[in-house]
Order: sequence, then C-alpha cells, then structure tokens
Amino acid sequence: MNVGDVDLLTHLRCFVAVAEERHFGRAAARLHVTQPALSRTIARLERTLGARLFDRTSRTVRLSGVGELLFPDAERLVDGADGFVALAAQAARGEIGTIRAGVPLGLPAETMATLTRSFRERHPAVGLDLREQRPGTQLAAGLDVALLVPDDEHSAGLRRGPVALQELGVIASAAGAFASHAELHLADLAGRALALLPMDQSAWEPQLLAACRAGGFEPTTVHRPQQLEFALGLVLADDAVALGAAESAGAGLTWIPIVGTPARRRLQPVWQDAGDDMGRGRAFAEIAVDALCAGGAWRREEQLPEQRGPALRPGSFA
Repeated sequence: MNVGDVDLLTHLRCFVAVAEERHFGRAAARLHVTQPALSRTIARLERTLGARLFDRTSRTVRLSGVGELLFPDAERLVDGADGFVALAAQAARGEIGTIRAGVPLGLPAETMATLTRSFRERHPAVGLDLREQRPGTQLAAGLDVALLVPDDEHSAGLRRGPVALQELGVIASAAGAFASHAELHLADLAGRALALLPMDQSAWEPQLLAACRAGGFEPTTVHRPQQLEFALGLVLADDAVALGAAESAGAGLTWIPIVGTPARRRLQPVWQDAGDDMGRGRAFAEIAVDALCAGGAWRREEQLPEQRGPALRPGSFA
C-alpha cells in the first residue's frame, strides 16, 4: 500500500503507535526503531498527507484535530493488515478451514474417537469431515486425504505418510476344531472355507488370498458377506474361518495368532501435495496413524531407507 513514495501501511503503523503511546520514545521502543527514525517517518507521513497529525510540545504529544479524525481508520487498517498476516500464517500451517478425510469401512469406534479427539485438540479451528469408504488404493474425488492400502502405482505423484501395519490372526468358533490351538499355521486351515470380513473385500482381498496360498491354505469356498455379523455368524457356526484382528472376535469366537507366513493389513495416509498448500493432509496423516496405533492393534511399519517414499517425519505438520 503506497502513496507516492510512502509505504502507507508502515507509516500508519508508526502513526498508530505514537497516537496510542502519546510518547515518541515509548512508541519507538514498541516498534523496535530509534526515536529519530520514528520522528522522520511521522514527518514524512504528514508531508504526504498535507496535514499535521500531532501537536507537540517539549513535554506532551497529542493528536491534532486531523489526527483525531484519521486515527480510527488508521487503527482499523493496521489491525486488518495484522489480522490478514495472522490468517495467512494459520492457513499455511493448516490451522483453519475444513479437511475432508476418507477412513476405512469398519474402523473401530475407539479408533474413530481417538482420531477425532486428537485432531480437534491439535487443530481446534479446522473442521474434520470424515467419510467412510472401502480401503482402496486410489484417492477418491472430493477427498483431501485418505487412509488407503499402500500402492506405488496408484499413489505416484501423491504425498504419503507413515505406514500402519496390522497382524491378522485366525478367527474361529470357540467350540470348533481349532478351539484348543494356541497358534496356527495357515496350512492348518486347509480344507476350510474362508469368510472375508466386509472391510477386506476390496484392495486387501488379493493380498490376503495371496498370503493364504503362500502359507498353504487354499480355501474351499470364499464367502464375501456384506455385513460383519453375517461373516462372524458363518464362523460361529464353524462353517468357515476368518482372518482378522483380535478385536473382531466376539462372543463364542476365539482369536488365534498365525505363525510362519503372516497375514497382514496395511494402511497409509495419502494426499495431493499440489492441493495441500494449507498443510491439511500433513496435519491429518500423522494424527491418523497415531490413532490407529494407539490401541495396540496396529503398529508403524519399519521401512528400510531405500523403501521409503516422501513420508512425514513424526510430529511434522508444516
């Protein structure tokens, strides 16, 4: 904001400081400038405006009639500029606005609550619009960030956060053939049907079935129920087994760790870097993985340096 050769906003800031302090020395200290420099700035502003802003004596400094008239508008301009700068800084840190985030279908209520509370505590001025989706490999239209199954092909050009990993076990009937087993190899499940949990019937399904085959388990039938209760009902009746986390095993069911060939789920926050100038994807990514790992069912996957993509450093939201 310039008038002639004068940076008007800087000069108005000096005018407001002197008007509020009623003292050039105190105003200069407040602005971190020397008193002579401040006096020259006020004199330059007065010449530019063609009006005297202060009545000065050897002991007092007070606003002139013109100064009294201009002070309220000058104060509003200075406050508005300061507010604008503060708003821009908040936006750059991702501290305002709304983030639209995709979370996997079937995410436990405790994890959802931890994620939501943590995000609100760290970013109280940012709205969080969570949308449930099947955990695929591509960032859906309309989302700023999502927890997806890691996929190098589909996430090319995207920013990626840390990977969360969940070790799966066998969910079986507590009264069935595996009730007395403390652990199982996947090959021990040979001859059984597999009930895929609803949250696995997307990007995870090929990986889980590949793990079963690698471990020597080729299911006689693969059930794909749409409801979790239906899937667990098949297991409860001992008509099938399922692969899942311990928290999925309810009454009448048992969870048995898998040894040997592992069966795992992986999730990774993914967001468009080009559209994340406000840092919202970065802000969500670390909090989401922390929330997944908080209950112990998930853990951060340790990656070798050459395997790492452009992931976040812990605690980095800028």
